[in-house]
Amino acid sequence: MKNSGKVLLASCVVLLLAACGPSGEDIVNQRRAAAEPKLKQLDEIGEASLKLEQEPEGIQMPDGVKLRFHENRNAALLQTENFAKGDGAKLSLDLIIESGWLDGARSMLSQGAGDAHPDYVGGVFDTLDALEYLVLVRTRMYADPSVTNEKMFSPGWWQGDVMVFEIKSGKCLGVASIEATNSDEVNAKITEADKWLHSDLWSNARKAVNAALAPLSDGEALS
Repeated sequence: MKNSGKVLLASCVVLLLAACGPSGEDIVNQRRAAAEPKLKQLDEIGEASLKLEQEPEGIQMPDGVKLRFHENRNAALLQTENFAKGDGAKLSLDLIIESGWLDGARSMLSQGAGDAHPDYVGGVFDTLDALEYLVLVRTRMYADPSVTNEKMFSPGWWQGDVMVFEIKSGKCLGVASIEATNSDEVNAKITEADKWLHSDLWSNARKAVNAALAPLSDGEALS
């Protein structure tokens, strides 16, 4: 019985210590001084990318530097629509790029953490703090694929730019032109042909983004 009592007491102490840790709101307030200027830098770069006219002549990273989008990340990949307003914020082709950290940072810095778990709050600001490069995908032209008959279709087409920015300086390190179309043959259900064709074009567009960034990155940007 004595041992059981010691275990119970230890458990209570652990729970009490956990309850005394910083709340999500505490973490927002602790990280605000560094996070707000960083988020402002991202917004300024994003807004500039919407009207950037730099020629797509390739991307030059600093010597020895690779973009890392996952483990020990130093870069984030987004679409320029993440920084647009009104109708411009509507994605022509949604590449399904993870942007929850950006939305979370914006929301928590303006409205507070609410009931968000402290681990989530800390993770959002850890991501923001780690970023040194912002990679943006901008759509230039997009056309939906369409079914012409039971065995034929008109392929869709997507053309865009990949732009890499150094966050601290705001400098664009270069632009690469990319494009994608449908595969020559697409296995599709007749009743959902449009859906399958769109999915095929989406997949090929993501591959095009990965191919453009492959020489500059450690691992795939989109996995």
